[in-house]
Amino acid sequence: MSLGLVSIIGRPNVGKSTLFNKITKSNKALVDDQPGVTRDTIFSYAKHDDKEFLLVDTGGFEEGDFCFQPFSTNLVWQQTVASIEQSDMLICLFDGKSGLNAHDAELVKIARESEKPVIYAVNKLDSEKLEHHALEFYQLGIDSFVHISAAHNRGIYELCDHIIENFEKLDRVNDSGSSSEELRRMSIVGRPNVGKSSLLNRLVGTTRSIVSPVSGTTRDPVDTDMKYNNKKYRIVDTAGMRRRTKIHDKLEILSSIRSFQSIKNSDLVVVVIDAQDGFTDQDARLVGFAMQEHKPTMIIINKWDLMTNKTTNLQKEVVKSIKLQLGQYQYIPIYFMSCINNYRVHQTMQYVEKLWNESSKRVQTAKVNEALLSITNKHTPAMNKSMLKRPRFYYATQFGTMPPRFIIKCNVASLLQESYKKFINKQFKQMLQFPNVPIKLVFRDKKADKVRAENKVPARR
Repeated sequence: MSLGLVSIIGRPNVGKSTLFNKITKSNKALVDDQPGVTRDTIFSYAKHDDKEFLLVDTGGFEEGDFCFQPFSTNLVWQQTVASIEQSDMLICLFDGKSGLNAHDAELVKIARESEKPVIYAVNKLDSEKLEHHALEFYQLGIDSFVHISAAHNRGIYELCDHIIENFEKLDRVNDSGSSSEELRRMSIVGRPNVGKSSLLNRLVGTTRSIVSPVSGTTRDPVDTDMKYNNKKYRIVDTAGMRRRTKIHDKLEILSSIRSFQSIKNSDLVVVVIDAQDGFTDQDARLVGFAMQEHKPTMIIINKWDLMTNKTTNLQKEVVKSIKLQLGQYQYIPIYFMSCINNYRVHQTMQYVEKLWNESSKRVQTAKVNEALLSITNKHTPAMNKSMLKRPRFYYATQFGTMPPRFIIKCNVASLLQESYKKFINKQFKQMLQFPNVPIKLVFRDKKADKVRAENKVPARR
């Protein structure tokens, strides 16, 4: 689960892109000595001590005559402002080599006005001897700085520590006063104007999200808590997501990234599609992302009342067509409704609870091993020709839920073909009765466990 969104802000050429690449362990951001290279905001997930957050590299601060872009309007800074508004936390970066600049004070003012947690870092301090260059930045009225050199990977670990600590403080503030009751997180996703906000409003019984025929009305994810059968749900109405090639509004790009993050942080996902438009390529991408994250997912076909020339078998034909497009994910349940006419909307939470119960189910180890033995006896894995070895299975057990996760021990996991792994996955779903939700299989061999034990390295999950 991603902790949240962190944006790196600063003047041009202070090292934001270099820092972004170091934290994300990538080369996604273009780096050059000349200012103004970064124009579009760049996103990537970063991990630190098994904690994950979304990092954003923004364009540099540019206003008035302090501008490095050829555009008639300051599009780059507008995009950066939008990123600041969407962020949970900011890293305000300064250049320790060039020293304090009048525009640094303006940036600090903007960061403070955002009312977001801010980590202030002075970059390009390549050694301890240069750390005194950070002293002049105390004139900005800041209590403490993180001293770093992004180019030399100096202080990056400590900076990431600060990010995680700030998120933990945010969690304590957000959770204060809340009960220990289990909270079930559900995201409503889909293309623009398919009825996501209407569905949320129907479920909670109030106008929580703005509903309009104008595409892209919802930009920020809207969180709403409700109870169903004495269980607490947090429902998130996300911004409509179109293909990147069709997005021209920079704010819409940020909203889409937030929506994908909502899927990643959810326990369940509801994909809403327009009955008149049918199941589009973008709908398939959304479902694919949810499945990639192993999220229990259902598809709601909204606006069914607007369909003309209905026949007795039309619903069956539509379901059959969608399932063909879903491919390996044909098990995803599909339901029809009309939010405007309140047709079958009341059944939504019944479907959600059914998915939750199935995905949180535990299976006895004895039954898991019976299933594994039956599967491997029915269809043994192919022999690896290069090593003249046939994969052999020892035992399996469930080690988690939401999604259901199973570990399978074998002699050499690397020899297993992907097609055989998919075969076991499909058979497990049928035999262990997980018909509507994805399950996750982790194949591990004894040799890897032995190496981990000798080196005292914790097993990955």
